[in-house]
Amino acid sequence: AFGMRRLLNFITPAISKAGEHAVLHPTRSAYYLAFERILSGETGEAFWTVFFGIPVDGSAIASLMGAIPDSQLHSKKASLNDLFSHCVGGLASSFNQPSYMNSIQTLVLGMQQLFRKHLVNFSFDCINYLCGMEEADGFFGRLFTAIQTVLLSDEPSSTKLWGMHALLLIATATENIHQNSMLEFLLTHDLFPAVMRAAESGEQPLTTHAYGLLVVLSSYQRYEIANLYVHHIAHAEDARLFQAVAAFCNGTFAAFVRSQTPRLLLSQGPRPPI
Repeated sequence: AFGMRRLLNFITPAISKAGEHAVLHPTRSAYYLAFERILSGETGEAFWTVFFGIPVDGSAIASLMGAIPDSQLHSKKASLNDLFSHCVGGLASSFNQPSYMNSIQTLVLGMQQLFRKHLVNFSFDCINYLCGMEEADGFFGRLFTAIQTVLLSDEPSSTKLWGMHALLLIATATENIHQNSMLEFLLTHDLFPAVMRAAESGEQPLTTHAYGLLVVLSSYQRYEIANLYVHHIAHAEDARLFQAVAAFCNGTFAAFVRSQTPRLLLSQGPRPPI
């Protein structure tokens, strides 16, 4: 009822606010100039090697992608597909290489700006601008495999957190979770063991984000597709999983609901007399 996007903003405020005011104060950093070339389609394989070696400038992504009118986004489809494809390709780098972190950060901040656009057929349009419908299975397959690998690794939580942010962005891209076609790809890739590894790490905010993702994924319902996350939770032998999910719902999620209740009541207008 409160909307998936507002839940994401509540769970991950730092990422949700990244570059929030950047459109008003753009800076022409090296990253800004390189990102400008990407959106203009002026790239090549040598370019990407240099690009992913430059520290990420979130304000540049927000400025340049935010400046694209929704009605003209289709003219940037090829450039956006190229960007996101190379971001996912960069996740094959070693975790300790700058190119890995620069790839996942550019991916997350780029998706964030894309998902803020007002699109007619929202989730299908997002898939089209991320990778194109014909490449969707391969794109999401490579992305989720890369995220699963890092979540199951012994890397620090600061490295894993960006992968978790990518999953949360995709899972909460639409206000109505049941209208999010991107979730169908998450239902065909079993990330439950990897997400549980993050949840049981005890490292914050990674643990909270992991349980939040499980709650969102288990809420998705499509009659023609079995929800494997519901299956995993329903057949869990360890009662601690249920206790942890309940604690999340009673803590973080309950706090989110309380924070949204005044806004909901105001949007409903004055109540009729009893």
